[in-house]
Amino acid sequence: PAACNDPQAIIAWNEFHGFITQAQTSVLMQFGEGFYLDLHGHGNIEQRVELGYMLYEEELELSDEILNTSTYVNYSSLYDLVMNNISGSTHAELLRGTIALGTLLGDAGYPSVPSAQDPAPGIGNNYFSGGYNTNTHTSANPANYFSGVQVECNYHGVRDNFANRKSFSLVFSVAISEFMLTHCEIGLGTCSFLDLATTNALSEVRAYP
Repeated sequence: PAACNDPQAIIAWNEFHGFITQAQTSVLMQFGEGFYLDLHGHGNIEQRVELGYMLYEEELELSDEILNTSTYVNYSSLYDLVMNNISGSTHAELLRGTIALGTLLGDAGYPSVPSAQDPAPGIGNNYFSGGYNTNTHTSANPANYFSGVQVECNYHGVRDNFANRKSFSLVFSVAISEFMLTHCEIGLGTCSFLDLATTNALSEVRAYP
């Protein structure tokens, strides 16, 4: 349906998803695990980063105790990380605990949901819970071993000019690095494409939003 039965669009669709599958296979072979990011921009009135884990806004209103049950863990895009994280974190803690991705972004000056600061988006806010890509290429799909998240970035202060895009990209790099280091013992500093100077620069981003 997404290709509207157009032959060229179907080719592009298949190549796009085929590339992701190929990349994930390569990551698993080289590193044994990885994390899927599906990055977008949203146009909602509420100016905050929306993190979609395949959980609807009504479900994020539930208590941590309920979110930690298998009913919700089993179709969360964080399923594999819930099962295998080294920090001993529960599903709810990975979603909105002190070292959740949204909380780390919020601490750095970028309000995000879900997070410790903003646990649930609220009913009727057109929250992006995660779409086809996230459902297909994360462990929300039982055939996939990658945990991941759909990241929907607000406009003001994040995407509205070059300086803000650069600032957010650096802060996001630090946040995802700390998230992975805490829960998987994998950080951006271990990646061969980052030299020491770059790693130090990312750490310094914490000094400003």
